[in-house]
Amino acid sequence: MKKVDFIVAFVVMIIAFAGMGAMRTGGESSSQKHAEIWTEGQLYRRVDIKEGYSEKIKIENEHGYNVVYVHDRGVEVTEADCKDGICVDMGFIENDGQIIACLPHKLYVKIVSDIENNEVDAISQ
Repeated sequence: MKKVDFIVAFVVMIIAFAGMGAMRTGGESSSQKHAEIWTEGQLYRRVDIKEGYSEKIKIENEHGYNVVYVHDRGVEVTEADCKDGICVDMGFIENDGQIIACLPHKLYVKIVSDIENNEVDAISQ
């Protein structure tokens, strides 16, 4: 092989790796995430999670109330009048499939996306 062949092969490899990187970041940014808020087995509201968007949503039912705060491309429960407060302690979620649950109030919040997540998790390995 000549020196020119090595240079051409090197340039082709750089272009290939750059293309793979562009595809990877392009796929992540093109999917739209949502927060689904469920109460008493019914979909209460579906909220788009996007950069720069924030909203506090107060959900009240006969069991009590929760405040769901959508911000920074994720969701958290910031207030609840249940005894244990586990839903508040669960913290901030931002990845597809993550859930916050408040069993006393029969409420849960789930992150979902428009595209199917094909990643393998620790449980399914």
